[in-house]
Amino acid sequence: MSVSNYNGEYTGSGQTVVIIDTGASHQFSNNNIVYQWDFADNDGDTYSGSPWHDYAVNGHHHGGQVATVAQDVASGINIIHLKVFSDDSETASYSTIESALQWVLENNNHYNIAAVNMSLGSGNTGSYMQDGWLLDDEYKALDDLDIITTVAAGNDAENHTADGVNLLAASESVIAVSAVDSNNEFTDFSQKHSELTDIAALGQHVPVGNSFLSGTSFSAPIIAGAAAIIQEIAVDLLGHKITDEQFLDIIQKTANDIEASSYEDDTPEPFIPPWLAPWYPFSEWTSKQQSDVQYITPAYDPGRNIDTAYEINPNSNNVVINDTLGSYFDIQDYYSFTLDYAATVSFDLTDLQGDVDLLLMDSQGHTISHEWDWGNVDLNITQELDAGETYHIVTDSWDKKSTTYTLSIDFNGGIDTEIPGDDDSPEPPNGIEIIIPDSDPGAYIHTAYEIDPSSNQVEISETLSRFDDKDYYSFSLDNDATVDFSLTGLDGDVDLILRESSGRTLVHKWEWGNVDLHISEFLSSDETYYIITDTWDRKDTDYTLSINFNGGIDGTQAPSEPEEPPLPDTTPPGYGGINVANAVNYFEDNYQDYAVV
Repeated sequence: MSVSNYNGEYTGSGQTVVIIDTGASHQFSNNNIVYQWDFADNDGDTYSGSPWHDYAVNGHHHGGQVATVAQDVASGINIIHLKVFSDDSETASYSTIESALQWVLENNNHYNIAAVNMSLGSGNTGSYMQDGWLLDDEYKALDDLDIITTVAAGNDAENHTADGVNLLAASESVIAVSAVDSNNEFTDFSQKHSELTDIAALGQHVPVGNSFLSGTSFSAPIIAGAAAIIQEIAVDLLGHKITDEQFLDIIQKTANDIEASSYEDDTPEPFIPPWLAPWYPFSEWTSKQQSDVQYITPAYDPGRNIDTAYEINPNSNNVVINDTLGSYFDIQDYYSFTLDYAATVSFDLTDLQGDVDLLLMDSQGHTISHEWDWGNVDLNITQELDAGETYHIVTDSWDKKSTTYTLSIDFNGGIDTEIPGDDDSPEPPNGIEIIIPDSDPGAYIHTAYEIDPSSNQVEISETLSRFDDKDYYSFSLDNDATVDFSLTGLDGDVDLILRESSGRTLVHKWEWGNVDLHISEFLSSDETYYIITDTWDRKDTDYTLSINFNGGIDGTQAPSEPEEPPLPDTTPPGYGGINVANAVNYFEDNYQDYAVV
């Protein structure tokens, strides 16, 4: 994979990419600079010092280097440099960055801005920033205008023990870009996260002028350049730009797979600068990891008594809670839980820096077990507990020292994680044919599971996961009919796509989150069609695909044997390195007939 892996007729011509960075460079000069402004020093000169000084001080090249990468991808773009670093400074203030973003919002139409790139970094987090933080309004406003904002994920992975991205990239309104090498493996330095990283691009030994540079700083502008190309194509073929959500969907679906061995998904352990702490979202999150372990960071500080206990509602029999105890003011954390089945439950308290006791109490607050030892010693309680009763597990600081802790709970079958089977479900209405595929539907047209129904109403129950992210089904009609498709029962974000025999998309339905989807389309007889379920976030999810052929099916036929599906791929969480050529081809194949409402 290279920066210039697309050499088609489109170059991003007429589109503008804004580089919010250190300004222009005498050494890495950019063609087609249409505007520049220094927000840090409040003047129109974005070069730091004299040409000789700019050559001598490496940091002053950064903005020019970043813009050069974007222009290497999309040679026809216009460049705007918005400088947010004072001359000779290595840091930029958030207020200056905010001013630059506000300028983009005010001047978007005049310069036809397709993308904004910010190869800037601050800290590490495994959660999205909270609504209302410093740049939140500007990010959301850019998102509403379908301006694609690319932000480097950060280069500080080796200094953090947990996965995350830099705080500037931790927003659902921007595209967080991590770095891979030429083998499509995550680089050692790249910050990354299975939920927060949106895409990865080449970030090691990136050709920039006569140099080869490394960093997520040079991964992000590859995506910005790709955005300009895709938007030029959209204007040419559709007469208008596509949304930033559609662009992200295109590059994720066409990305090359990242080598799985280069990805290890650690429990997020955020580092937040103290001055940003008020905006940090201490929200509960769950990470689907190996062995079905559910990781919980409480959405608020667990209370100090039974009445204010933090309720654990696990969806796994193995739970890991990460929290802290403070000095004097936060010396106890209460957690409550209820078992579905009687079980012997094990509690382990580890990773302590202070002397902490572990207590198990019943619903009335009576102590069942109290484990303690001198110093910061790991503790364990194993106790047989009844179903349907409320229990409390308590961490209690004895020496009142500030400490983090890990509370691991093994419910040993006490939690019902099974989805009710057919015996627990109501009988389907008369005339509905229930189909549970006897093998996993293929992920391609040529491996599609053939639906050969004996009824005009079909209900298919299946699953998707990060290793099985698409299910193709094929069918043909005996009679022309308006066919209704409904996708329900989702735990993840899944798209529903209808295609004709050539693979051309007829309808593509999607929404953010686990939202029910519906397609109703008039189809001709004696044609082969494909209905596809396509997970966008690659979360494990069940689904129900209901089809009403509305008279399009005659007679009674036995389902045919599906072809053997291919082995699942081994794509890790997150999305692989972008391939601009793939993205362009995908757009031209799938979006020509798509109108944005």
